[in-house]
Formats: sequence, structure tokens, C-alpha cells
Amino acid sequence: MISTPVNLADYSELARLAVCDSIWDFLCGGSGEEITLRANRTALDRVSLLPRVLTGLTEHSTACTWFTHASAMPVAIAPMAYHKLFNPQGELATARAAKVSSVPLIVSTLSSVSIEEIAAVGADLWFQLYWLKDQAQVRSLVQRAEDAGCKSIMVTADVPLMARRNRDLRNGFVLPVDVHAANLTPSAHLHAVSHTGSAATSAVEQHTREAFLAGLSWRHIEQLRAMTTLPII
Repeated sequence: MISTPVNLADYSELARLAVCDSIWDFLCGGSGEEITLRANRTALDRVSLLPRVLTGLTEHSTACTWFTHASAMPVAIAPMAYHKLFNPQGELATARAAKVSSVPLIVSTLSSVSIEEIAAVGADLWFQLYWLKDQAQVRSLVQRAEDAGCKSIMVTADVPLMARRNRDLRNGFVLPVDVHAANLTPSAHLHAVSHTGSAATSAVEQHTREAFLAGLSWRHIEQLRAMTTLPII
């Protein structure tokens, strides 16, 4: 047991011990045989820092600018769904961490706390948009993100369908009854899909298959450009 965590790997191990296996698999699992997941980790490990020596510098800073947004370091908290799976306060806890660390938090369409509640924490927010079949709900999400003070709209373009996540399929993964997509208009059918599962199925995969638009194209980005003046990533 790690008594004094000193790096990300230590914190990761403590987190793993704090949640059940199916939720850990949902957080850490990739699609299919997880070849891309391993390739991403390998690619990140190949990124190194180039030390500049004999410069006479005595003070250092990791501060940078993302597009036009200041950040304490070249890191943002990626959009992840359903933070309440890991902490009872959900995205509110993450937003407080982002605020203290002075880095952006990218709020997921599938966050378990509403955009408005997260914005009240005062962190630097961007909004991640999944394009939904319900066009009216897309417009509502974009407007709510803008009204809440989000500084950018980040469109996820590579999920025409939720991939087969083998860990979730093996676990028959479902959302607990007290965790739901807080930003989406309630639908009795989709709510039931998210919280009802069976062996070799993933409730999250079924939910996204029914809610997400599969045929995203540049035409939709043009539509988004007409909806908002915020930067689109």
C-alpha cells in the first residue's frame, strides 16, 4: 500500500484501489484489443523535454497560452464522462482541482453535473460537444456552454459510433442509478438504457449509439460555426 504518493503512477494506484473493477475498467479501458491505447501511451512516452543549459536563468515557468487562453502549464483536463462514478461530487471536485491548478477543464457532454453548476466553481472551462441526433439539443448545449462562460467548443469528431470496449462488454457495464448525463434532456427510454444491462453488453455503448449522430461531416461544423462565436476546436 502506498502511504505517500509522489507521482501520477502512485495516485493512479490509489485510485484503482478506491473503486470497483468495472468502474476502473470503464475509466482506463480502450476499444477492441486496446492496441491504440498502448500506442498512445508509447507515443507520449517518446515526448521528451529539451533542456537549455548555460542560460543563466534562475526562475522558471511552465505557463503557456492555449489558443488565446492562459494556462499554468501545457496541460488541460480532458473531457471524461460521469465523474460521479469516481467521486460523489463529480465534476465539481474536478473543477475545483482545475481552478487551484490554473489549467482548463474540458466539460464533457456526458458530465454527471450540469454545465451551469460546474461553471459556478469558477474554473477555466471549455465544452466538449458530441453531436447528437437531436439538433435542438445540440443548439441548446452550445448556447448553455456559451452562457456559462465556456471559452471554446471542442467537437469530438472520431466517435461516429461508440467503439466496442471489451472490458465493458465483459463486465456488462451499467451506470449506477444516481449517475446520469446531467446536460441532456431527460428521456425515459435513454435513461433506462443507461441503467439497464446484461451480460456481454455495455449500457453506455447502447446509450451513445441511440443518442449520437453517426454521419458527422464538415457541414455540421459549418452549422456549429453559425451557432456560436466561440473558438471551435
